[in-house]
Amino acid sequence: MAHKERSGERSRLSSVENACLINRAFPQTQPIQEWKERGGKVIGYTCTYVPEEIIHAAGMLPVRVTGGGKQIALTDADMQLHPKLCSYSRTCYQLVCQGDYSFLDGLIVGSTCDAMRRLFDAWKYYNTMPYTHIIDVPLVLNQEYALQRYTSLLKELVRELSGRFGVEITNKSLSESIAAVNRKRILLQKLYSWRKRRPAAITGAETMEILNAGFRMPLGQYEALLQQVLTELQKTERSVEDKIRLMVSGGPIDSVNYISDIEEAGAVVVVDESCMGIRHWSGLVEEDTGLQPLEAIARRYYSNLPCPRFSPHNVRIESVLALAAEYAVDGVIQNVLHNCSCLTWDGALLARHLKAKEIPLLSLETEYGTGLAGMLQTKVQAFLEIFETRRENAIS
Repeated sequence: MAHKERSGERSRLSSVENACLINRAFPQTQPIQEWKERGGKVIGYTCTYVPEEIIHAAGMLPVRVTGGGKQIALTDADMQLHPKLCSYSRTCYQLVCQGDYSFLDGLIVGSTCDAMRRLFDAWKYYNTMPYTHIIDVPLVLNQEYALQRYTSLLKELVRELSGRFGVEITNKSLSESIAAVNRKRILLQKLYSWRKRRPAAITGAETMEILNAGFRMPLGQYEALLQQVLTELQKTERSVEDKIRLMVSGGPIDSVNYISDIEEAGAVVVVDESCMGIRHWSGLVEEDTGLQPLEAIARRYYSNLPCPRFSPHNVRIESVLALAAEYAVDGVIQNVLHNCSCLTWDGALLARHLKAKEIPLLSLETEYGTGLAGMLQTKVQAFLEIFETRRENAIS
């Protein structure tokens, strides 16, 4: 019989340690290096609206382009990108300038904001990249013409990838890739079910390590890692100390230190409503519906949890409120990247609707990759005191 840990007592999961090793090695990530040594092509993508199924169906390895989750000097990036662009886009480009993404054979960008568009432009015109493509993702939701437009853009991507690399992307290969990526999503659903528990069984920082590793390895290897995580959770019956349950919301959040600092202040992050978190993997591509595979892919990505750049905004508000209820969160911390107009607008609307549900919101304006220090740390500690006061009042 498995030993059940006492509340607040956690064993170290070897699967999480394996994920940490993969992430710390970036850009010399072993799974990517092994793929390249076997002659495989690697395609970088920047956005959740770039379907990994298409890259996978082409027999290539999709790798998420990020800033590495850390704050670094942006000396080279600031020479070619305006400093008023968000620090996430500039950090990604700094890594490009440093040669950290030299292993890529191509780049696909989702044109979801001006910063990503400028990242694409600088990468294309100032650095050598064998293949580049940009998807002009529609701005509106719940409109058939926008879905049709997005579908046509994905068809164009298929034609370009096929022609550029001399591969054939067929309905059969797309269907097989849909099934493979869906298997990964189902495993992530199971992982997140452990976060819904009271108390949660895994921390937000640990989950972030697992998510980050998934952006840097082939699907089959990632499935094995996720299976290992789930097996360990089942065997140990571990639990996190029953702390304040938070949702972290925002744009590209992949900094383990940021999440860890929030949790060390006295909380547990039970859901990450970001394009690196649940917005990346939630929602399956429907199979066996009679739709052509590419149409099914387009519907999933277009209809998935929306990011702040879409209109009408009520669709996003409703999705965030639903997640807050599903994960039984006490409060929300919104990470607003400095100079991100989408997130600035999003925060004001979210605050109003969360207040109506009596869910406190703390909006933190940050630079990409920063942890919590100084004023940010003070703000988080003051925010968590709200819940401690509530608990004390409820007891008395």
